[in-house]
Amino acid sequence: MGNETLNSVNGKKNAEDVIQFLTFLLVNDTYGIEVEYVKEVNGYEKVFPVPRVSEYLKGVINLRGEIVPVIDLCSLLLGHSITVTKFTSIIILELQNEDEMIKIGVVIDAVKEVKNMPAESIEQTPGFGLKINRDFVKGVGKADDNFIILLDVSGILNFTLNEHLEDGKRNYSMINENGVMV
Repeated sequence: MGNETLNSVNGKKNAEDVIQFLTFLLVNDTYGIEVEYVKEVNGYEKVFPVPRVSEYLKGVINLRGEIVPVIDLCSLLLGHSITVTKFTSIIILELQNEDEMIKIGVVIDAVKEVKNMPAESIEQTPGFGLKINRDFVKGVGKADDNFIILLDVSGILNFTLNEHLEDGKRNYSMINENGVMV
């Protein structure tokens, strides 16, 4: 379910569409990521730092023999590092990027729950009052008299990849042109 779920060809939402979001906390705000991108949720484990990368890139983990980059979502979105607690988790996301499936981990404060949200309860990203980059936000959902900031996983991934590719005029890269961690 991508943007076509939220906005049909004629720009209207289908009343019968229900989208599942994994909701979680960053500081005191509730965020959501579409469940279709969530591969698994793990407790926080040792993240191995990668030298000379952006602050929000925590490093990499070894996920059953596969090297997975890990982003500190709090640092990327809010500008300060996450404080690791017993509730801190790493959400492993998996999504298609051109011809390959990419896995990426995001560190969050605490997992809340999976929410079924009717498409009509999702509003477009507001033009004001949002503290984070609008490219990272798909919309704002309303559930139980609360607002949930719904993240655009592909926007976050594209930003991260563009920031760390060789043709970005940097002398290091996280994932090379063959999709291999370097």
